[in-house]
Amino acid sequence: MDDNVKDFYKLLENISKSLEEMEEVFKSASSSSNAIRKSLAEIKRFFNMSVDVALLNEDFLPKFRNAAALLVDKTGILGQDKCDRLKKFNSEIDTEVNRLSTAVEREKKRAELEEKRSLHVGTLDTYRRAFQPHRDEMRKMVYKHEELKKELLDYEMQMIKEMPSFQNVYSQNKSSIDTEISGFQENEQLLQKESQEIDKLRQEPSLDWSGLIKAFYN
Repeated sequence: MDDNVKDFYKLLENISKSLEEMEEVFKSASSSSNAIRKSLAEIKRFFNMSVDVALLNEDFLPKFRNAAALLVDKTGILGQDKCDRLKKFNSEIDTEVNRLSTAVEREKKRAELEEKRSLHVGTLDTYRRAFQPHRDEMRKMVYKHEELKKELLDYEMQMIKEMPSFQNVYSQNKSSIDTEISGFQENEQLLQKESQEIDKLRQEPSLDWSGLIKAFYN
C-alpha cells in the first residue's frame, strides 16, 4: 500500500514537471513571437523618420539595432531580400552614423560661415549706403557740368572745391572695403566647399536608407 502511494506521488511529480516544462516552452515561443512582431513594428516606425532622426538620436539608435538584430535572420517573415538589406545596413550602421555625424558638424561650420557672410554683407551694405549719396551727387554734378558749358569755369571751381570731401570719405574707407571684399570672397569659397562635402557625405546613407524603406513597403 505504501509503495502504491509513493508511486502515486511520484507520478504526480512527473506529470507536474512535464506540465511546467511545456508551460515554459509555450511562454518562450509566445515571448519570441511577440518580440518578432514588436521588432517588425518598431522597424517600420523608424522608417517614418528621417535618417538623421533615426540614427543620430541616442534613444532611437539602440532600439533600431535591437529590432534589426531580431529580424535579420527571419527570412520566413521578411523574405531574403529584406533580411539581406537589413543585415547589411545594420552591419554598416556605425559607418553611416559617423557619416551623418560628420555632416552635422559640417552643417554647423556652414552655419558659422553663413553667419560670417551675413556680417560681411551687412558691413558692405553699410559702406554702399554711405557711398551711394556721394556717387549720386557726383553724377548730378557731372551731368550739370555737361549742361552748363557756359558756366564751365565757375562750376569746375565748385567741383574742385567739393572734391576733397569726397576724396576724404573714399580714402577713409577704401582699405576697409577691400578687406571686407577679400573676406567675403574667401568665406564664399569655404561655404561652397563645405556644401559640396555635405552633399557627398549625405548621398550614400540617404540612398541606402531610401532603398531599405522601399524594400519594406513594396
